[in-house]
Amino acid sequence: MKVCVYIDGFNAYHAIEKLGEPILKWLDYQSLATALLRDGDTLERVVFYTALNPWSAEKRARHLNYIAALKSTGVEVVESIFTKPSKWCQKHGRYCKNFEEKQTDVAIATDILGDCYQGKAERILLVTADSDQVPLVRHVRTVFPHNLVILVAPPGRLSEA
Repeated sequence: MKVCVYIDGFNAYHAIEKLGEPILKWLDYQSLATALLRDGDTLERVVFYTALNPWSAEKRARHLNYIAALKSTGVEVVESIFTKPSKWCQKHGRYCKNFEEKQTDVAIATDILGDCYQGKAERILLVTADSDQVPLVRHVRTVFPHNLVILVAPPGRLSEA
């Protein structure tokens, strides 16, 4: 069976951060994906979705090193962006600007649907607990009933979906 793995990088990162085990921030997703294969499976692609922060040069440098490490193992990396919209802030009683990651959920959904329509994905391992992906999963199950979508929820995140 053709297997594709799609990782919501920030969903996984925040779960790992809560665990308090910094070494897990360097998780080898190619090895993880390979370990999840069954006999007869072929790993078609592993894709990691992320965005580089614009507010900390030190964190950005670590993130770039991690991206380079992922790419060196064959993981594809899709970068999205951060925006800084104004939103009502209860704490300050005014509009405040906060960074928001944008485009990642849509990039994941677009890639999964594209791979399904092109016959590249028969089993989809979606590493996220983001409920924004529920319509995607419903669509895949309806249009591609023989494809299997498996949610691989990062630790501690499933209750947040």
